[in-house]
Amino acid sequence: MITAAKESNNGLTTAYLSKTIDAQCLAIHDEFLKAHDIKTWDLTVVGSQQPEVSATSNPPDGHEGITTTITLTLDFGDDLRTFLEAEYQKYLDRQ
Repeated sequence: MITAAKESNNGLTTAYLSKTIDAQCLAIHDEFLKAHDIKTWDLTVVGSQQPEVSATSNPPDGHEGITTTITLTLDFGDDLRTFLEAEYQKYLDRQ
């Protein structure tokens, strides 16, 4: 089953994902926020007809968001974490 678009109050927006991938995105986003002691970070993850998702990270400093494509493999969770951490590091480097 594919989920409809939904938005959380901490910056996560997901659409057109399986319930499993949607839950994984929520858990990874929550872990990311807790690890960096931040309240919100805009992350949009959208499924497609292909075995991949489009992920867009929008840092809180107003810089333009970066979009990447992540393939839905066993490494999906690690790939999403790596993407978020890289975006966070870029954000810190600008501070």
